Amino acid sequence: MKMIYLKRLGVALSVVALFAIFTQCASAQNKEGNLPKEQVMDKEAPITTENVYYLMRYEGGTKSKGFTVYIPVDKKPDVELEYIYFKGKKVALQYDDKNTMYVAKHVFSDKPDLIMSDDPKEEFKNQLPAVKEKIPFEIKENEGVVGYTKSGKKGHFKIVDIPNKTR
Repeated sequence: MKMIYLKRLGVALSVVALFAIFTQCASAQNKEGNLPKEQVMDKEAPITTENVYYLMRYEGGTKSKGFTVYIPVDKKPDVELEYIYFKGKKVALQYDDKNTMYVAKHVFSDKPDLIMSDDPKEEFKNQLPAVKEKIPFEIKENEGVVGYTKSGKKGHFKIVDIPNKTR
């Protein structure tokens, strides 16, 4: 009789423990997965973003050299656009007063020459490879996520269907 009671108590405690573990895992996730609060995307952009486009730059006709993203605005907004995640890169945005738009330019870097030598001291002159920053958002090839500051608060919003315009 005592043995059956102990088995039932053990099963009940195991179920309660598993339930507690799974509810703790579920509550740890926010609406964008496990992103920090400052990297949760806004549902609406704080400014209107119409006619956003990008241009690819090519070298020798086929090799991509980089891209430039253009975000036209009516006037300089009270929101400061800081950077855009686009094509796997985080690129700083600069405001262009003349054209009233934000511009982000990225140039793909060429691989540096490596020094191969019998003398290990010579190889110390080699530069370390750049660490690829992981984008904290899942975006498609033609989408971008803009980081901004408004009234001292940081936020992010998505721009979808950014077309590639050729000159």
